[in-house]
Amino acid sequence: MPSAVPPKPTNPRHHTRVSKDDHHLPDPPQETCDFINRRVRGNPHLCRPNFDYRAYCADRNYSTYEYSIGGTDGVAFVDAGVISLLPVAFLQSPCLPVTDASLEISQTENKGLGTFVRCKFSADETILLEHPSIVVPYLKATAMSLSELYTSLFEKLPPQSHKTLTSLFSSPLFDKLSRAEGIMFTNSIEIDLDVVQDKQPELNNHRAIFLHTSRINHSCAPNARVQWDYASFELSVIATRTINEGDEVTISYVDPRFPREARRQQLKETYGFDCQCDHCAKLATDEDSVKKSDAARLELLTAPPAPGVETWCLDTSSMLDDSLVNAHKRRLELIEQEGLEALGCQRHYDVLTVWYGALSDKKRFREWATKSMHTRMQGDPEIATMFGRWIQVPQTFPLWGERPSSPTKSKPSSPLTRHRAV
Repeated sequence: MPSAVPPKPTNPRHHTRVSKDDHHLPDPPQETCDFINRRVRGNPHLCRPNFDYRAYCADRNYSTYEYSIGGTDGVAFVDAGVISLLPVAFLQSPCLPVTDASLEISQTENKGLGTFVRCKFSADETILLEHPSIVVPYLKATAMSLSELYTSLFEKLPPQSHKTLTSLFSSPLFDKLSRAEGIMFTNSIEIDLDVVQDKQPELNNHRAIFLHTSRINHSCAPNARVQWDYASFELSVIATRTINEGDEVTISYVDPRFPREARRQQLKETYGFDCQCDHCAKLATDEDSVKKSDAARLELLTAPPAPGVETWCLDTSSMLDDSLVNAHKRRLELIEQEGLEALGCQRHYDVLTVWYGALSDKKRFREWATKSMHTRMQGDPEIATMFGRWIQVPQTFPLWGERPSSPTKSKPSSPLTRHRAV
C-alpha cells in the first residue's frame, strides 16, 4: 500500500504540510448508521449500494493537508488514503496564475453579487482556471463537529482568501449553523478524488470551495459549465455559448432537465433561494411556455440516447436513411430552444459530420464539421486542425462517400475506431 504521506515536493514553488486528526469517531449509534446507510445506498450518484457507515467510520484516518499550487494556498481535510494518491502533477506541475483578470464581481438586479465578463468569450472557450481553497469529504466520520472542522479550515487560509470566502452568501436555511458551515453547504462544488480501494473505501465525492467559481450564480439555462480535472487538481469554467462583454457568467446547480417546479423546489430546499434566473423569469407569467419548456427538458431527460454512427455502421438495415440524422438534430433543436448547451453538443455535431460525409453531401458536411472544429479549438487544437483540413478538402475525410446503398454492400468500420476525432 502506498505511503499515507506523499513524497516531498521537488518543485520549491509548491509546499505541503500534513497534520493528523485525533478526533476519531467512536462507534456511532445504530439509528445514525441506519439513517446514513439509507441516504448513501439510495443515492445512485454515489454508487455505493452496500455502504456500511459503521465500517466506514472504523476505516477512516483523516489528516489536514495544507498546500500551495498554481498561486492558490489551500487546505484539505481528507482521508490519508486520498492524500497518498494525490497526482504527481499536484506537486510538480508549473505554477499557473488564476485567470480571473477578465472577470469582475458586480451587483446583479435581483440575485446579489454576480460574476461578469470584461470581454467576449466564444462557445467552448475557457473563462477561468483555478484550484480549490478548501476540500472536505462528502461524508464526515470524525467526532469533531462540522462547525469546529469548517471554522478551523477557514482559519488556516491566507488573510485575503479568508476574507473573500467568508464574504460568500450563506443560505437562510443554515442560519442556525456556524457561518463556516453555511458557506460550505451553500457554495461548495462537488469534485471527485481517487481513493484507496480497501474494504470500506472513502467516497470519491468531495466538497470544494473555490475563490471565484463558488461565487458564480445559478441559471436554469446556463451559459457556462464547470469541468474538474483530477490530474492537475484544477477546475475549469467553460463557456457553452457566446458570452458577450458585460454578461453575467452562470452555471447550473441542479439537473436543468428537470421540470421547472422540480428545479425550483430543489434549489429552495438545498440552497434556500427562489430561482431568479432569466429563463425562469421569462416563464413566470406564461403557463403555456412553462409546459412547452418542461416537455422539451423531459424529452432530453428521458429519451433513449440518440444512436451513434457506429450503430449504422454495424447494421445498416436497422434504420431508415434519415432516422439517425433526425434523432441528433432533434436533440440539438431542444438544446438550443432551452439554452442547455451545457449538456454538450459535440457528439451530435460529430455524428452529423460523419453522416453527411458518408453521403458525400459537401455543403452539409462542411456545416457540421465546422461546428465540430469549433468545439475543439480550445481543448484539442490538433484535432481541430484536422477538421479544418477536411473542411477544405472534404474528399480526404476517412468515410467520405461510404454510406452503403443497400444492406448487401460491405459495411464501413466504425469511425470511432478508424479515427478518434469522430
